[in-house]
Amino acid sequence: DNHFCAVNPCFIAVVTECSCGGAFFVIPLNQTGKLDPHYPRVCGHGGNVLDIKWNPFNDFEIASCSEDTTIKIWDIPK
Repeated sequence: DNHFCAVNPCFIAVVTECSCGGAFFVIPLNQTGKLDPHYPRVCGHGGNVLDIKWNPFNDFEIASCSEDTTIKIWDIPK
């Protein structure tokens, strides 16, 4: 029932499993090929990320919720 990926006109976001809390990638749609193993992740939750959702009115803002019972709003730089 969870969304482990979300897309908007600029980015795709994909939840990853990560020790010490949850994380997700934000990848520009125009990027192709394999991701570098050190590609930056959006980290900040103390538990696994359960869901992510883009703001329908702002392509550079995403919300995430976690098992640690928090919801966070993230600004993605252009």
